[in-house]
Amino acid sequence: MIPNIHKLFIDSVAINSSKTAIVFGEETYTYDQLNNRANEIANHLISSNYPKNSVIGISIARSFDLIAGLIGILKAGHTYL
Repeated sequence: MIPNIHKLFIDSVAINSSKTAIVFGEETYTYDQLNNRANEIANHLISSNYPKNSVIGISIARSFDLIAGLIGILKAGHTYL
C-alpha cells in the first residue's frame, strides 16, 4: 500500500518537529508551525461541511500558506486542484 503524502508529513512532524520544514525568502517554518497552519485549514474545511473527497480549488501565490493549504486540504480528506 502506498502511503498518503499527508500521512508521510505527519510522520515527519513527529520526528522533526522543531526543524525547518520550508524556507521562503528570509523566513522559515518549522514542521510544527507548518503542521499547525495545515490543521487550521483542515479544521476550517471540515467545519464547512464539504462532502468527503471533494475537490477543493486553491489559487494562491507561492507562500507558506500555499504549502499549508495543500496539506490541510489533504488532511481534511479532500483533493486539491
